[in-house]
Amino acid sequence: HNNPRAHQNRNQFKKGNQHFGDRQMENRKVNTISPGCLELIDCVIGAACQYFNVSKELLINEYRMANARHICYYIIINSTTGVYDYDIGKFFNRKRTAVQYGIGQISTHKDIYRQTLGEINSIIQIANNFEKKYSWHLQSISTTG
Repeated sequence: HNNPRAHQNRNQFKKGNQHFGDRQMENRKVNTISPGCLELIDCVIGAACQYFNVSKELLINEYRMANARHICYYIIINSTTGVYDYDIGKFFNRKRTAVQYGIGQISTHKDIYRQTLGEINSIIQIANNFEKKYSWHLQSISTTG
C-alpha cells in the first residue's frame, strides 16, 4: 500500500488521453428501452415504494433499503426483454455488478425464505393494479425447488 498511484489506477486502463473506468464504460452503453418496459419499471419501483411505505428517493438511496431494491431488480430482469443489468442500474444509481449481485441474492432467497417470495408477489400484484398505458402484465413468481 506504499504506492500512492495504486488506488488511482485500479479500475482504469489508459488509451491515449482517455480513461475507461467502470463508470465511464457503463455510460457508454446505450440501449433504447421500449415505452412499455419503461412504464413497467416505473410501476415496479412505485409498487415497491408503496409496499415498503417509503419514498422513491429513500428506496434508491438508503442502505437499509437494499433488499427492496434487489427485489425490484429481480422482478424487472425477469419480466422484461431487452432490458439489461446496466439499464436497471441507471434507474437506481447503481453499477451493473450491484444489480447482478442483488438479482443473485433474491434468486437464492426466494427459494429459502417464504417472506421474500411473499414480498416479490405482493409488489407484482400492486404493480399490476396500477393504471397503465401499455399492455403488460407481471407474472407471479414461484420457488424453483
